[in-house]
Amino acid sequence: MIVPVHWAEARAQRREASRQVTVRRFGWSDESHAEAQAHAETRAADALERIWSGDKNVLRREPKIAYNGAHGVPIREEIIARQGDAVVTRNGYGAHCLNTPGVLFADIDFASKPPERMGVRNAWIEQYEARAGGYAACRFIESIGSGAIDANVRPVLEWHDAMSGARTQKPLA
Repeated sequence: MIVPVHWAEARAQRREASRQVTVRRFGWSDESHAEAQAHAETRAADALERIWSGDKNVLRREPKIAYNGAHGVPIREEIIARQGDAVVTRNGYGAHCLNTPGVLFADIDFASKPPERMGVRNAWIEQYEARAGGYAACRFIESIGSGAIDANVRPVLEWHDAMSGARTQKPLA
């Protein structure tokens, strides 16, 4: 699972006679913004060449598509924390999301925020996090089955339980 630290966007344009093509692509890196920018520029140049040579299946602009359907583009969300292969991100409407390649946690997203509402969103996140610390997001009720937990799953499960307050006596949110 790839959830990079650094993101950049590049634009490539080609003009000949009466034809002009402009494409935009994102690039990413865990090392630096400069590496993310170089990656974006390479991806934009490649896409431009494919479009110029007649490939009708290449989009000129790369949409932000959450999770599945992102066509090889990693998750583009703010990173809150990392533990091994697991990453907690903040999604577009402010919720924390646990992303991990080896353990399935499912959620259903119904909300999105337009860019002009980001100030309101950020203020809401600040207020929410200030108030949420005294509450648990869920509660562990029982374990069904043998109780054996895969060694790769255990650290993710423990992290989930700690972040959500599942095994505390805090009141449920």
